[in-house]
Parts: sequence; C-alpha cells; structure tokens
Amino acid sequence: MTTWRRAVCVVWAAFAMALSGFGPAVAQVPTLDAANQLLDYGQRQFAQYFPGSPATQRLDPWIYRYYAATGIYLGVYDGPADPLGVYVLGGPFGSEPLRVGRVSDFITPGASIVPTPGRVSAGWYHTLAVGADGGVLAWGSPTWIAAAGTAVAGSAARRISGVPAAAAVEAGASVLAVATVLGRDLSATQWEVLAPIPRGLPAAVGALRLTQCDGAPGTVFVLAASGSVLLGSGAPVAGLDGAADIREDSYAGSGRCLLTVVKRDGTLWRADLVVGAGRIVSSTVLQVTGLPAVAQASCSRDGNNGELCLALSTAGEVYTWGSSNRYGQMGDGTQGEAGRVLPGRVPGLAGIVRVLAGDGTLYRWGFQPFELPRPSPAAVGGLPGRVVDFSASFNHVVALLEDGSVWGWGDNSQGQLGDGSTGNTRLVPVRALGLSLK
Repeated sequence: MTTWRRAVCVVWAAFAMALSGFGPAVAQVPTLDAANQLLDYGQRQFAQYFPGSPATQRLDPWIYRYYAATGIYLGVYDGPADPLGVYVLGGPFGSEPLRVGRVSDFITPGASIVPTPGRVSAGWYHTLAVGADGGVLAWGSPTWIAAAGTAVAGSAARRISGVPAAAAVEAGASVLAVATVLGRDLSATQWEVLAPIPRGLPAAVGALRLTQCDGAPGTVFVLAASGSVLLGSGAPVAGLDGAADIREDSYAGSGRCLLTVVKRDGTLWRADLVVGAGRIVSSTVLQVTGLPAVAQASCSRDGNNGELCLALSTAGEVYTWGSSNRYGQMGDGTQGEAGRVLPGRVPGLAGIVRVLAGDGTLYRWGFQPFELPRPSPAAVGGLPGRVVDFSASFNHVVALLEDGSVWGWGDNSQGQLGDGSTGNTRLVPVRALGLSLK
C-alpha cells in the first residue's frame, strides 16, 4: 500500500468515525447487496473513473472498492448517521470523501454517480434550471419565456409547462433557442421560441446524456447506456462506441455538428458530422492524441476566435489546445495569435472536477466579454459556497452552489441573471432571486 493510499485510508476512517459519532456501526441487512449493485453500476457507467473490477472491501462502516489506475475510492456508508450514502474519494474528487447521494438515488435509470452537468444551463439571452422536484425553470428573454408556463413567486423564473420531471436540461445557444430536456423517465423533450409547445422526441431507452447540435437546430445526439452514441434515438454514429461522455460544440449556422466524446477507456475523440434529413451525410472521426487518461472534455468554437478545447484527466489535471491564443485561452500565462495543435497542461491547476470551454472553486481564463483577457487561471470571486454545476453561454455564466442557490455574472440585457434587474452587466456574481434547487 503506498503512502498516499495509507493517508487516504486514514482520512476515510476518520470521516467514518465522525459520521458514526465514534460509536459502533449498525449494519443494514440489505447493505452488502445494495452496495455491490451500486459499485457495479459505477464501474459500468463511469469506467473512466472506476476502471476494472477490484474486490469489494469493508472498513466499518464502509463498503468500498479502490481503483488503483485512477487512485479513486467508491464507497457506500453502512451506518446510522447516513445509511446507504454514496461517496467518492481520491483523484480529482480530493482527499476527503465527497457525498454524491444515496443508493436509492441511483435506482432511476440514467442517474449519475459522479458530479455531472445539467442542473443549470445558460442559453441565448436566457437561463434554464432543474428544480429539486424535476421541474424545469426558465428566466431571461421575455420573448423566450413568455409561453414558458407558471410564474415562480418571488423570482424572475417561470416553470415550463408540459415537460416531464427532468434529470438534465440543455438550453439552446442559437437565436432559435431550441432547448432539450432529459426526463427522469428517460423521455426526451424539445421546444423553441418559435414553437413554444414542448414536443416529445422518440424514446431513447437507456439514455444517459443528451446534447443538441446548434449547427443543425433540432438535431439531438444521445449517449446510450450501452456506450453507443446515437443520432436521435436511431442509428449509432460509427467509430464512437464505448462512449462515457458526449458534448457538442458547433456554432449556429455552420451546418455541421462537432462532437467531443470521451470513451470508457479514457481516450478522447472528435467527430465532425454533416447531418441532413435526419441522417448523417458524412462523418470524420479522429482520436485526440497526446493526452493521459481523460475523464471529461469540452470544446468551444466560433467564427472569430476559432476553436478551444479543454480536457480533464482522471488525475484532476487540465489540458488545453486550439487554433488561437489571442486572449490567453491556453491558460499558460502567454498570449498570441497562434494556438497549439497538441494538448498542453495548464500549470497551477489540480484536483479539478469538471471543465467547460467558453468544482469547489471555479476558475476562468482566456477571453472575458466585459474585462481584459486572462492568460492564466484565476478563481472566480464572490461565490459564497462550493460550486456543484455551472454553464456558460456566449455572454453570461451561471453556477449552482451546494446549498441550491443559483448565481450568475456577465450580460444581463434580458434579465438572464435572474437578480430582478435588466440591462446591468455584472462582473461579480449575483444571486438569482427566490430560487433554490436543493
């Protein structure tokens, strides 16, 4: 056992004692079976974090598995303080156990065992969020939310009508503002400002993630539980089997769909697709080389600044590459017109949980719409708590904190920050009034 692993075990055991009140663990009769089901689920759906099949171990009051390749523990608490609580520890999740829910939270198909995006989404002059009850909330552009549904008292938000309880939402980045919702029942729903009545999409059985293509409005890609990437819920995209995460980053009017796909073996792939008449007309699928094992990635592309890509390794390190470094997008302290083809590590960042081109502490660098460029990462100030989800549009950012509050900064010309005002650019995060997603 390495020194690091011994240290982590000490932290884990100390945390267990704190939870159990320094008393003996009380074994739950169904805990071992439930824990093994949960651990198997984690390995099956999130192999980039939990690779292989190590033996289940017990360190009262924990039932856990250790994944040596990534340095991560996945465990279930077997005691009275938090019966059947699910925790991750090590690697990008840090040196203290991070609670991600209870075993019962993962009974619903498609539930995520690691922190994943989708609770908040910044779109075209508006913001979407998923409430604790699965309701989808919208605020911002009056044109867009006019037909949203019932007003939420004490806030600027309205609740979308006609949408099943949601697991995740993705706001549209184009003027059509097409939004896509993944329901807790694995249903898929879309709607847009020009057709505000939600319409169901064909059932995507076993869907874990949806992402839409703004280059071909209305086109949706589905990450199925099998690891296939599907166009809608139909045919799989060739060359992208064994996927663990998908994102799409085309810009409106491009006529193309650009997918970023992390596979379960930790490799990263880019797919350049042309879609027409509901089918893939042409495709180019290539692996991104020069990276360690990847847990998550994000790319951003626009017509003026080219492409920027970020990848998060399973060790919590961040790598960048792209066509330009005009605004310091590479994050290495330099600025210049030339970007870099091969990924390079961003210095000074470790223990990162998620990256977004365009948790705990949120960092930003590169182009800033209302400030000078930042060639090196800097923590976002003014957030009074731990960030668990975040999203960025072309001109505003929203963050969900651990306490359920929603904060935003940037352009507020249409009230998309939700603080009760309109037209005031905010350089420091402000809280969306009257909302708690916890």
